[in-house]
Amino acid sequence: MKIKHLLFFRSLKESLFHRNITFNPQLLFLMLMPLLAFRFRSSYAQNEFTEVRFEQKDESKRSKYLLKGTITQNETSEPLEGVSIHIDGIFGGNNTDSKGQYSISLDSGKHRIVFRQFGKRPARYIVFLYGDGQLDLALTDQDFELEVFTVQAEERDRNIRGAITGVTKMNIDEIKLVPAFLGESDVFNVLQSMPGVNSVGEGSAGMNIRGGQADQNLIMMNEAIVLSNSHALGFLSSFNGDVLQNFTLFKGTVPSYFGGRSASALNIEMRKGSRENWKGNVSLGTSISKFLIEGPIVPEKTSLIFASRLSNTNWILNKVNEVDVKNSKINFHDFYLGINHQFSENNSLDFNLLNTGDYFRFSNQFGFEWDNLVGSLTSRNLLTDNFSLIGMAAFGSFNNSFFEPSQIDPSKIENGLYYYQGKITGFLTLEKVDINFGAEAIQYTMRPETLNPLTPESGIVAEYNQKERGLEFAPFVSAEWNPSENFSVSGGVRYSNYIQQGPDSVYRYQEGVPRSRLTIDGVDFIESGQVVKYNGLEPRLSFRWTLGNSSSIKGGYSVLNQYLQTISNATGPTPIDLWQLSTTYILPQRSYNVSLGYFRNFKEDMWSTSLEGFYRTTDNQLEYRDFADLFVNPHLETELIQGEGRAYGAEVLIQKTVVVSQVGLLTPILDP
Repeated sequence: MKIKHLLFFRSLKESLFHRNITFNPQLLFLMLMPLLAFRFRSSYAQNEFTEVRFEQKDESKRSKYLLKGTITQNETSEPLEGVSIHIDGIFGGNNTDSKGQYSISLDSGKHRIVFRQFGKRPARYIVFLYGDGQLDLALTDQDFELEVFTVQAEERDRNIRGAITGVTKMNIDEIKLVPAFLGESDVFNVLQSMPGVNSVGEGSAGMNIRGGQADQNLIMMNEAIVLSNSHALGFLSSFNGDVLQNFTLFKGTVPSYFGGRSASALNIEMRKGSRENWKGNVSLGTSISKFLIEGPIVPEKTSLIFASRLSNTNWILNKVNEVDVKNSKINFHDFYLGINHQFSENNSLDFNLLNTGDYFRFSNQFGFEWDNLVGSLTSRNLLTDNFSLIGMAAFGSFNNSFFEPSQIDPSKIENGLYYYQGKITGFLTLEKVDINFGAEAIQYTMRPETLNPLTPESGIVAEYNQKERGLEFAPFVSAEWNPSENFSVSGGVRYSNYIQQGPDSVYRYQEGVPRSRLTIDGVDFIESGQVVKYNGLEPRLSFRWTLGNSSSIKGGYSVLNQYLQTISNATGPTPIDLWQLSTTYILPQRSYNVSLGYFRNFKEDMWSTSLEGFYRTTDNQLEYRDFADLFVNPHLETELIQGEGRAYGAEVLIQKTVVVSQVGLLTPILDP
């Protein structure tokens, strides 16, 4: 069972590329159509900023001031909804509402602010904010020209100005510019085009980020943990691009408000539904069928968005001239529901629900199926001009099974887990310091692992293995200090704690010899309470030193603890892998991460380059023994070994922010 699932992909590759597959021309056209449809057109225009200044009317000074206003259409004076607001090169999710209004709390001082909407000319301002201000403006429609246009999502010097090293951030407009697999804009496909991010391999789900294992990456949907995040054995992510807003990957220094994994953190934000009118679409594709609907439940107050995807790829397998592949089957689905309610200008509530699932069978030899459910409720409250509070409660459930129908003794193995997550975060903005503090707690409950016969004739004897429970909790605090325009420091600390809870059977082993079935000396049953406890301090620190206007040096250091890991008996992770909590003998991972990089932009930020080096050591990294028996094993520690892992390397990125391509179509010019 070690790498059985790879047989399917090898057979498929050989059939497609080394044997005679019975594709007809229509089939070939349908398969290539998503790639043929992708074109990228762009041009460049000079940035121009308008300076405005707002002064405090009284003598008292504050560290934060409120900037608000209304954005309208220049030709009709109608309010514009959904205008994105980019502040100092970063898009923070701020958009105008259905009345075209916006309200943002900003630090006292100078800010570069750009207002953008597709099909409109961007409005650029340099705002000197030393008092509350009202900035109203009107956007003008773009002119139409032949052959070229420019796509620009954020300020092009964001890689120079950001304080944290190893950060990759993109919104959905940028994601859609990358060629899609099966016609779908995909987060993981974009990430794998970035330096330091690699696919685990064919027939495997997950990514290796800076040499880390796939389970060492913390993946979240609106900060709620997602344990299984891909379809079709890693070829497609579970996140529908139609409802995705943006993503942020921390592969260098992970901020202290994220924890629980030892390599990286990826937060994927989903967009909100329209508050103005109902709209939707239905598509029936050659590989995936999709449905989306969004609109206001209560006008200007409550919005809803629902999207679903269903696979219909089995007809492609039926065209393959290989018996095993022809008799195989792949089905997957994902559903997303988002509800947003705006109590007032400063208080809102978000509900998000994601359900995904896969079914895979290789001929009649083996197969697996899994389903994943993640739901979260998030309250966002701006309490004062310089203090906000965010509370989040989430629930997750993951179930998987592996079956072998064609063996002498057909069987099915089932396992999984569910968890409750709670997090509260406060943001305090002072004159030169931004402070972030809070706490997070996660209760894990592993589902019992079972082995059952598939048929009455099977000689398999049913087995049952009770799994662990664990509680992970951590307070955290971080701050970003900007003593000058050329230097900034971001630092923080997280104190993580983990308690394994009963019931559990703790085996005793003979001293001085390796742990094995033969060296078991007894067993202690702990019915409830604490079985074992681990904790550790996790410092995080990064800096940015700007050299002129077009280059900077960044460095970072972080320590991360990981109490939940996967155990795999394959070369890459699959949905049948075991999620395993830390126990008396399975120690938590602890990693030490160092990175240093030089960033340089050319030709007015049109070209961005970087050279980053990193080094990471990981204590207690898991590996399994040869011929390990991992499933339904009450003393799993006898099949595992733990040691030290090391990852180091250098990443070089050369990126042209604006790409020009000539096409013979009438297309709008999108000013950067």
